[in-house]
Amino acid sequence: MAREGGAASSDASCYVGQSRRSLSESSLQVEEGSGQATGGSPRSRGSNFDLASLNSRFRGSQEFLAARDPEEGRRLLGGGGGRRPQQQRGGGYLSFLWRPSQKKPVKRRGSGILTRNRSHMLNIRNLSPDGSSKGDLSSLWQDLHEKERKMSSEWRAGKANKLVLLLALVALAWTLIVLLASPVPAVSSVPQHIVDINIKINEHIESAMHEDLELSSRVTPIQLPWSNVTSPGVNSFADLIKADRICPFAHEASVRSTDFEKQFGAHEFEHVFHQYDNKTRRIALFTGAYSNIRDGVSLTLNKMVAFLESNGHQFEIFAPTNDRPALHAVGKVLSVPSIPVPGRPEYRLSLLLSPYLQKELSSFDPDVVHIATPDVVGFQALLWAKFHNVPTACSYHTRFNSYLKYYHVGALEPASWLIWREFYGNCDHVYVPSKEIKAELEAHGINKDVRIWARGVDADVFSPEFRCPVWRNNIGVQDKEVVVLLVCRMVWEKNLELFAKTVEELQSRGLKFKSVVVGEGPVREELQKRLPQTAFLGGLKGEDLSTAYANADVFFFPSTTETFGSTTLEAMASGLPVVVANSSGSNSIVQHNVNGFIADPKDVGSFVDYTAQLIRDSELRERMGAAGASIATKDFQYSKIFGTLMEYYTDLIMGDRISGALGDTPSGSFG
Repeated sequence: MAREGGAASSDASCYVGQSRRSLSESSLQVEEGSGQATGGSPRSRGSNFDLASLNSRFRGSQEFLAARDPEEGRRLLGGGGGRRPQQQRGGGYLSFLWRPSQKKPVKRRGSGILTRNRSHMLNIRNLSPDGSSKGDLSSLWQDLHEKERKMSSEWRAGKANKLVLLLALVALAWTLIVLLASPVPAVSSVPQHIVDINIKINEHIESAMHEDLELSSRVTPIQLPWSNVTSPGVNSFADLIKADRICPFAHEASVRSTDFEKQFGAHEFEHVFHQYDNKTRRIALFTGAYSNIRDGVSLTLNKMVAFLESNGHQFEIFAPTNDRPALHAVGKVLSVPSIPVPGRPEYRLSLLLSPYLQKELSSFDPDVVHIATPDVVGFQALLWAKFHNVPTACSYHTRFNSYLKYYHVGALEPASWLIWREFYGNCDHVYVPSKEIKAELEAHGINKDVRIWARGVDADVFSPEFRCPVWRNNIGVQDKEVVVLLVCRMVWEKNLELFAKTVEELQSRGLKFKSVVVGEGPVREELQKRLPQTAFLGGLKGEDLSTAYANADVFFFPSTTETFGSTTLEAMASGLPVVVANSSGSNSIVQHNVNGFIADPKDVGSFVDYTAQLIRDSELRERMGAAGASIATKDFQYSKIFGTLMEYYTDLIMGDRISGALGDTPSGSFG
């Protein structure tokens, strides 16, 4: 009987799902003196109901119907029986302007139970009185998934359309830069090693490009102010004296080193595949710097490819190339059509992802698209990945926006952040080298799964063991003299003005030290004229670079445009205390008053004071140098750094597959 009473209660509560019949209080018998209603129907006979409660439930159902259908509500709530005839307010052809629309019959909500999500409906007939399911609900869930798939498809289409528009804007800006900065007309492509576009370049463009190449390859004599020959006619000190010929440790290292080590400053990587998930990945890498120039980005990416390929992964690299590569590239490189950057021919502007390259990309069928440069081709790669449902990883290597002030267009920095936010905001993963860079991106609205991927150093390649008094003597430095070393590309965006002012101030104070600069670039000749008492050794690599680090006493690095500062890490591994600018590129590896000093880049005096303190105090140099070497060797091993990247790739692929299996619509959006 209790079950029947429960069924009667269910019938009453689902009154709105019944056919148009009226239930009233008169259909129930009331026991005198008890206020209880008793059997009026077989289903309710023997069950007791609270009359006030039941009347309230009936009234609630009637009010619900009144909200859905005013005519029915007036009838049920005492507004008169039957529907009132519509009043005729006029006629003719314009009557539709005022006549209320004829409503379609309303399907009663009582035919189903509404869950929290209004799109989920469970039919009441498929449920037993205790709430358990008796029917097949697969058709209902199938409709739901179909709606979700449709929403996901519309979302992807909207994202793709906005990416196309953004790509067009970037391409337009790129073209304007070329037109404004170069006297030669812009071209759509330059023939490379592997392209399917053949464009005949007119003689004017061709001659201008050859002039740029000759300018980049001409000899700018190095400067040795304390040597017998102050301006030898070579671009590098290594062209005069090789470290492995005069230094025993450098000689031993040269004998056992490989071409890879000489190029990239790291041993060939060992197989560490067993430490991870034993899964091979196919990665398509897009970058604006790989073999055409020797800089921090190209060195990092070549070492990354070498490490991952040695552990079973496959790569295809899409990057610009030139006829005189600065590096012997690692992996399979597909040349992207490009032109030299006006005034900086060592860099190249990527122009487009040609149909041939798109075909190669599709046939490679990558598991991950890794984009290292947010240029035109980078946007094209991001768009391709979105259309083909391939997860994307975008690594942040260069603070392009911070370069603008050095080229007198600093007012464009806010606009540049709009572009970076749209680009990196649509990558599935964003890899940054330090927590400071992560915070900077998040402050500008780039906060979609930003992860830290630091840089590494080989402690065998950069070591205090390379110290060699004979080498020091050959550049004119005596045993007891303190050497302050700067290693970087010779471009103004490295804050070379601050270095020049610091050296000039230290010299004016009469301190006994020698300043040495290692690096190549377009402003080396100008800086040499400004600092005639500084040795400029040109570009060095391999054992020559390792020897230059180990034979210094203090490392000076004023740049504020770095995302990490690999040269600072190499100096630390070589046992040098460091003086660096307070910026995101150095804060993550330098501990103030532990392995060096962090100075205000706007305060020349702070750089002068910290450097002078290290010049005077040999014990402080030794203590800080040992602390820096310990940090570099323990925290920045390549196996740890690139192993972390392999784990990120696994998370990216597995997360994408899980999301696809669940039919999730990504939560990010443009704007």
